[in-house]
Amino acid sequence: MQDIWRPIPGYGDCYSASSDGRIMRTSPRNIPWRSTGERSRAKPFVPSKIGSYLHKSGYIQVRIGPTGQQRTATVHRLVALAFLPNPEGYRDVNHKDGNKQNNHVDNLEWMTHQENMKHAVKNGLQTILRGAAHPSTKLSETDKEAIRRDPRVHREIAADYGVDQSRVSQLKRGRP
Repeated sequence: MQDIWRPIPGYGDCYSASSDGRIMRTSPRNIPWRSTGERSRAKPFVPSKIGSYLHKSGYIQVRIGPTGQQRTATVHRLVALAFLPNPEGYRDVNHKDGNKQNNHVDNLEWMTHQENMKHAVKNGLQTILRGAAHPSTKLSETDKEAIRRDPRVHREIAADYGVDQSRVSQLKRGRP
């Protein structure tokens, strides 16, 4: 199957995205020379693919900007903008196969953030940590049981365990 190239909305006619997830500059930047204020016409413009890099988040990114003020953009979002209609105005672009580096248009879809998170959990891409496994938890299961049995006032118990009195009250009433 041959690549299809389409302009990326919001970037004028400066950039296009391919159906297989590549980005190309399709017209010269509209940047004047600093000294004269005029653009040089010494070399004719040749469309060229934009270099991409792998961000630590796992997504492929590019630096683009039609007026000289470049910004970082994720390739999957640019491909979705160019190829996929978004009549509902969804915010997130999901990789159907869970592979953040597979930016082919057939692998992308618009969805709500909540749907995207459910997809990630369902496919094992993200885990939900609860209770003692959560990194910000203050109480272990044994601490919770000790608090439930502790006869002192809530203020003293809360001070000993470094939690709010309301948390102690919840535990005493049997909440998890």
